[in-house]
Amino acid sequence: MIELKNGSKLKMLWKGLVIAGSDKIICLPIEPMVIGPDILYIPENINYFNEEIEYLQNVKWNRDIEYKKVDYTPKIYSSLSQIIDYGTIESTKAAQEFMLLDMFDPDFDLTKEQVHELWCVLEKRFAESVEGKVTIASGEVVKGSVFEKISLPALVNNKKASIVFK
Repeated sequence: MIELKNGSKLKMLWKGLVIAGSDKIICLPIEPMVIGPDILYIPENINYFNEEIEYLQNVKWNRDIEYKKVDYTPKIYSSLSQIIDYGTIESTKAAQEFMLLDMFDPDFDLTKEQVHELWCVLEKRFAESVEGKVTIASGEVVKGSVFEKISLPALVNNKKASIVFK
């Protein structure tokens, strides 16, 4: 986690970057990629956290990132516990332990490639262990993403999962 002079905090997660200020918290989505850098989606038109968004783009994160401006308004949270949705990889015990290590911070001991590989292994194991119905919005599968190349094939081969494309 990185703390800015103004007291705001930046925390890089596997699928999001949390910006926590004194009165609000947002999480910018990240699409982890197998082919090319991970994509961090930055909102084009918001009137808060501009200093933090500018700063985060200059941090030498322990991962390769492409910053992509898109037209969306991030959801505002009042606490960090609201960010992680139940049933997602981030809600698992292993992911929770990974997130405590701040693996994407510039001074982490493992290389970008090693950290990425650890998360990809976790993604595959998570998809292999899913049980029940998994609904996927077909237009939202990003070409070259970890989801397309690792998670989706593992889900397809998982006999306990039933995939529904919308």
